[in-house]
Amino acid sequence: MSLTTLLVAFFAALPQNLPQPAAPQAPAPQWRRAVMPKPIASALPIAAEQTRVVVKLAERRPELVAGGRIADPAILRTIGARPAAPFFAGREQELATVRARQREALPAGVEPPVDLALYFEVLAASAADAREVVLALNALESVELAYPRELPAPPPGDILPVTADFTANQGYRAPAPNGFDGATLLAVTGASGAGVKVLDIEWGWELAHEDLGKLRPGSLVGPPISNATYNNHGTAVIGEMAADADIYGVTGLVPDVQVFVATNYPATGYSVAAAILVGLPVLGSGDVMLLEAQTSTPLGLGPTEWLQADFDAIVTATTLGVITVEAAGNGNVDLDSPVLGGLFNLAVRDSGAIIVGATEGVSLTKASFSCHGSRIDANGWGRNVASTGYGDLFNPNDVRQRYTATFSGTSSASPMVTAAVIALRGGALAQLAPAQAAALNGFAIRALLRAHGSPVPAIARRPDTSALLAAAGIAQGMAVRGEPATGQSCFVDLVPGFPAGAGDFWAMVGGLDPVNVLMPAPYLGRVLIDPNTSVPLAFGSFATTPGTLPVNVPADVGLRGLRYLVQGYTLVGATNEIRAVDCATLFVRR
Repeated sequence: MSLTTLLVAFFAALPQNLPQPAAPQAPAPQWRRAVMPKPIASALPIAAEQTRVVVKLAERRPELVAGGRIADPAILRTIGARPAAPFFAGREQELATVRARQREALPAGVEPPVDLALYFEVLAASAADAREVVLALNALESVELAYPRELPAPPPGDILPVTADFTANQGYRAPAPNGFDGATLLAVTGASGAGVKVLDIEWGWELAHEDLGKLRPGSLVGPPISNATYNNHGTAVIGEMAADADIYGVTGLVPDVQVFVATNYPATGYSVAAAILVGLPVLGSGDVMLLEAQTSTPLGLGPTEWLQADFDAIVTATTLGVITVEAAGNGNVDLDSPVLGGLFNLAVRDSGAIIVGATEGVSLTKASFSCHGSRIDANGWGRNVASTGYGDLFNPNDVRQRYTATFSGTSSASPMVTAAVIALRGGALAQLAPAQAAALNGFAIRALLRAHGSPVPAIARRPDTSALLAAAGIAQGMAVRGEPATGQSCFVDLVPGFPAGAGDFWAMVGGLDPVNVLMPAPYLGRVLIDPNTSVPLAFGSFATTPGTLPVNVPADVGLRGLRYLVQGYTLVGATNEIRAVDCATLFVRR
């Protein structure tokens, strides 16, 4: 039987609604909650302006709270006349919603690891008074932890006139080991971020930038931005991930991701934990949260989860399946130092977050400022990153048209790793079975990041996105060689996953309409282009012709923005086994 006959036969046999395999039972929780030791919290330095004290009450002690207020006599005696209020005051509805979602997401009989409603804040008269309150409260058995409230920390790092194309400045778009292979992320169907939401938490953003169509006032969740000091910072972060895939300005690594933002410095005061709570309602399991924040540790600026409230808010997010990426911070802190009490030892405490260190730009060496240690899960460029914002690369005196070539810090590294996470999630949703996609959760992705990429001492690997997509079973042999640009040629290659020889065949099918359905037995794999509208493009024998499809893109600007899907199939001649390979996307930048 010829390959053409076989292809026609199984396309004709495809039903409209193929049954999907049942999702496996959710795995047991993998996070590990621990509380900062009270001696460390009691010894934390307190600046003159730190007059607020965070108080976390003991878990599973309902008698400690009544009507949303502290009811324990010993705590009330210690606080005295000092004002006290819930830490998340005004967010009671969000607390209740998140708590209900946690109970629904967790296996039967498993309690959520932390109740954020047990956080309170006490206003002391002075820094010295705050020290007394911290010491007195930490002496109580009913108080899980008390510590000085953190001060605001800075983040760790087309309209006329016509903007030039700055993608050549984006060295981090190069293939591994130098970059994150932006071309592959556009060419692997789903890896550009479609179907995934990302929430960026930091101070602020320019919500009308010409190259950030995904970032608009409607992207802001929760309170308005009250401090514009670092708007350029947020603009550069979003640009790395989601800048428009066009021929102007820069191009994001995952430009199809849906963007949300939540400020951690509204008029009510600075808090990463509060921003997480505000943002969680827009995120579902498998969506991504980026924490562009750092905080003061006894050794310098480090990951924001050093703070117990931030750690517990992250745990709350990860129990809901929200994949959290966190900047390591720019204080050059050794996170394995005994001074930090083992709080960055995964055997002691694990929020489930992916923590990102930074290199000296393209160089595979730790950036001098980057925090480091065994807790770091991946790294990205920490210097000379081209993106939107600031204006040192291009600035026609309009904040909507500013571009930079010098964005730096663990702030510039974190969006790159976040893009790799988004690519894995988007590719999984587009090409894998639902059960397989669900299994590619934050812990699975963190393990992949630790295994695939270029190692850098002390700050883990720089991700190899092509290897990651292959390891996740998303990219299985299809690849686009060259850029699909108007007036240029490129190639779609199919590399078989077996030692092909005489009698083994390949085929490519193209179309515009994506689907994701199981092949009918006895065929293997998944159909990823609607068979009702797809067309055969090429086929041949591996023994006589390579599995390559030349593509000549006409010099027609009307083709900009086109996405054309190409899926491969292989036939093993000895067994007549037909297997669907993955799907590539030919995308012509707008």
